[in-house]
Amino acid sequence: MAESVHRVMLAEPGWGPAGLAAHLGVTETEIHHALDTLVGLALIRESVEHPGALRPVDPQSALQSLLLRQQQDIQRQQQQMRESRLAFSRLVADVARQQPDTGSDLVETVIGLDKVHQRPVDMHHGPPTGGCTTSAEQSTTPSRPARISHRAAATASAACGRPSRARIA
Repeated sequence: MAESVHRVMLAEPGWGPAGLAAHLGVTETEIHHALDTLVGLALIRESVEHPGALRPVDPQSALQSLLLRQQQDIQRQQQQMRESRLAFSRLVADVARQQPDTGSDLVETVIGLDKVHQRPVDMHHGPPTGGCTTSAEQSTTPSRPARISHRAAATASAACGRPSRARIA
C-alpha cells in the first residue's frame, strides 16, 4: 500500500489524503497508515513551502539517506563494541591483579572437556602403567612439563598412599 501511495504522490504531489484515497479506492485511514510508513522510511517529508502538507522525496535521495543513517548506526554500534571490549579487558586485568599470588608455578593446563573430566580420575587412580606419580612429576612434552596446583598434587599423592611433596596454601 505504501509503495502505491508513494508512486501516486510522485505523479501528483499536490493531492492530499482524500485525493489519494479516492484515486486508490481505499479509506483515508489506510492512506494515513501508508503515509506514516513512508515518513518512517524517509520517502515523504513535510513541505517547507506548505507546512502540514507532505511531499514525496526522490527515491534515489531517500535511499542514499537511508544508507547513510544505517552506516552511522553501524559505526555507533562498532564504537559501543570497542568501548565494551576495552571495559571488559580492564575488568579482567583488575581481577587478575586482585588474585593472590601463590608464589608457585605448579599448575597444570588441561585442554578439552574430555581431558578435564578425565583428569580427576587419572589423579585418583594414578597413571595406567601402575606407577604412582603426580602430574607435577610427569611431563607432557620434553620441553614443557605439566604443572599441577598444590592442592591437586596433594590429592594425587594422597590417592597413591604417600605424603605430598607440595604445600597446600
